[in-house]
Amino acid sequence: MKVKVKYKLSTIVILIFGVIGFSFLASFFLKAMLSHRYLQILDLTFFLLGSSLAICSLYYLLKNELLIVENKKLIIISFFGLQRKEFFLTELISYTAIEKANKYINWEDLDLYFKSGKVRITSSNFKVTDYYNIKSLITRGTKANQKEVSKWSNRIQSQYGIAFIIIGIIFSLLFINQNNRGIKIIDGVSSIQFTGTLKQKTNIVSNRHNKKSIVLSLSEYPYFTFKLDGPEFKALDKDEFLKKVNNGDKITIKIWKDQYDKKISESSSLTFADKHFNYHRIEILGIAKDSEDFMPQDLVNYYREKFHTKFNFYTLMVIAMLITGFGIYLVLKALEIVG
Repeated sequence: MKVKVKYKLSTIVILIFGVIGFSFLASFFLKAMLSHRYLQILDLTFFLLGSSLAICSLYYLLKNELLIVENKKLIIISFFGLQRKEFFLTELISYTAIEKANKYINWEDLDLYFKSGKVRITSSNFKVTDYYNIKSLITRGTKANQKEVSKWSNRIQSQYGIAFIIIGIIFSLLFINQNNRGIKIIDGVSSIQFTGTLKQKTNIVSNRHNKKSIVLSLSEYPYFTFKLDGPEFKALDKDEFLKKVNNGDKITIKIWKDQYDKKISESSSLTFADKHFNYHRIEILGIAKDSEDFMPQDLVNYYREKFHTKFNFYTLMVIAMLITGFGIYLVLKALEIVG
């Protein structure tokens, strides 16, 4: 009896859209990378991610496997017939059939362990009836490999643990950096003012968490955008600012002096982090036009002190430590060091 199974049409369509979509994503971030004065790590990360996923989608699209069971052999034909592999069913040692899921689909990975090598068949690539039919023909009379199932479970658990550890460490570093900047007092020593021409009309924007901010662009400094958010945003007299400040107006902006020295006047050297993490973005500490101050310094310091409290910092650090600790527990459990 001969049984033939090929990729279903929906799988091919998804792979085509994957190639197009991820290629577009990669090109978008490539353009963003080339538009900045210095390479931005975030742009590079998304470019590499998009490129990798586009290449993977193209690989599996070209692979387009055809499975044939005939004369007690599993024959796999891929890359439009350019690659052909044959495995004798009598040489099948064991197999695993592990159910997996993500947000969108459920599927089963069938791993076949032959004397001559390993083969993986993914159920979502084929019609359901075709997959279970060929699975039954191949695995009939062969025992499932529970040891490999345990290995897979431990490996996934370990990967989740490492991910939690990395996230916890990143959060810790971000919280420490945020606290160090948050406890700084804005005064004539730590900050500096300069004047520029507003490039476009300003608006208050909200993100998906309803956090409001304002982003300004100045004609004299095309490399940078100046952002006002967080506790500093609360100190802004929003109604007066939006009513009296328009496109083309001369405004005075207050920023941290170290940012001014590194990015505006370029009198100090940039660190690696300055160059490659948000180089184009500068935090606003104050805005004024002519003699009107829309963000009195005392009010800005009040909101900053109210937001950056020791309680908030230690609470966030405890959360970061719990995430890291949970990750360590998962890794140790996967290694069977803890129960």
